[in-house]
Amino acid sequence: MRYGIKLDGVLEETYDTPEEAYYAVRFRYGDTGLFYEVVAVTSLDEKLCKLQEELEAYRKRELNLEAYLKQELNLVSALMEIKRELAWGDAEYAVSKANCHIDNILKELCGGGVNQ
Repeated sequence: MRYGIKLDGVLEETYDTPEEAYYAVRFRYGDTGLFYEVVAVTSLDEKLCKLQEELEAYRKRELNLEAYLKQELNLVSALMEIKRELAWGDAEYAVSKANCHIDNILKELCGGGVNQ
């Protein structure tokens, strides 16, 4: 049987003996006032804990993907605007404005300055 630390109802870690679990609780949480308990862990608890960790990792990936897709959409939109600028108006002004747009996009993608 394994023993684990539950913090706010979530299984944090598991240990081979209850003594190890109690020692880990004292070492990690001390007198912080957090509500924790040492419990006997079944294989179902361990599976549930692993599934919760996988779900959290999935949610983080979803947020990163969402941010990436938004940035990609903004980039496509900016490139379409540049294309429109180049298609209409006087050529010198259009090229100048397009270069400015491209510089701004590069700054945004690189997180600041762009070396030319």
